[in-house]
Amino acid sequence: MNLDQFVDHQRDMFRYAVSSLLRDCVQRFLSAAYLLEVSGEVTDGIEKSRKGGTTNLTPLRPVWQMVCIRYREEQFSPQTDWLVGDEEQFVKPWSDFIYWRLFPVLLRSDRFVRNLLRAVGQLPCASVADAVAALMIEVTEMTLPNQRPPYFEFDGDL
Repeated sequence: MNLDQFVDHQRDMFRYAVSSLLRDCVQRFLSAAYLLEVSGEVTDGIEKSRKGGTTNLTPLRPVWQMVCIRYREEQFSPQTDWLVGDEEQFVKPWSDFIYWRLFPVLLRSDRFVRNLLRAVGQLPCASVADAVAALMIEVTEMTLPNQRPPYFEFDGDL
């Protein structure tokens, strides 16, 4: 698998991975609402869409693309391109990163969960573009899991 094939794989994963993230955001939001014994039009609407509606994930495509770009720039090693390796050499670390490292970090952010639900119309929103912009800022500026924050670079002396 070369870099171009890996990029194609990331693009092909969009619908499945983002659907999984959306499902987890919905579950987190509803769990919090149930804990607080809050119900109403919003929770009823989310519950109804969870049980059989389709959600337009298109607004989340730029967010996914940014995650993919950052992974390729900060975690992917294209130097292994010259090696003839099977897909598993590239695909498994990418999948592990997405599902076991990145998504749990994103799901801990209340702001991320709310903005994702706003971006896809699950929560009331004045501007989908603003919700997507907030998500973009979050994934652009966050320190990816297993990396040191850039402001933490020091020579070893405190």
